[in-house]
Amino acid sequence: MDFQEGWGLRMLVDGAFGAARASRRTAFDVNDVCTLFELVAHKLGIALVPRTINPDPSWGIRHIDLRPPVPMYELALVTARDEPLSRAAQALLDLMPLATKPAPAARTVQARKRRTAKAAATA
Repeated sequence: MDFQEGWGLRMLVDGAFGAARASRRTAFDVNDVCTLFELVAHKLGIALVPRTINPDPSWGIRHIDLRPPVPMYELALVTARDEPLSRAAQALLDLMPLATKPAPAARTVQARKRRTAKAAATA
């Protein structure tokens, strides 16, 4: 069981299987956690979910920790490029000990978009 294609968690799991050169078959693609857990509770399969998503104890299902390397999300704060941070956004960044400058990939994408826009304007 898994989430529908295009969901962030599905892409993370697909990527982990691809990196391991392993294949899998999903019997059910769902679009919400409760349905996923209900299918597992009815013994129709298993699912990979973040450890922080806890099933209702009454469903009789459990988490089993994975061996490393465990797939992980890389998160970033997204803001308007040409505006200073709001006080709320700055407060959030101040709470995050690992906050850094914009990622090089983000700067590359922004520069590419500017070049593309300039080329389209001059054509």
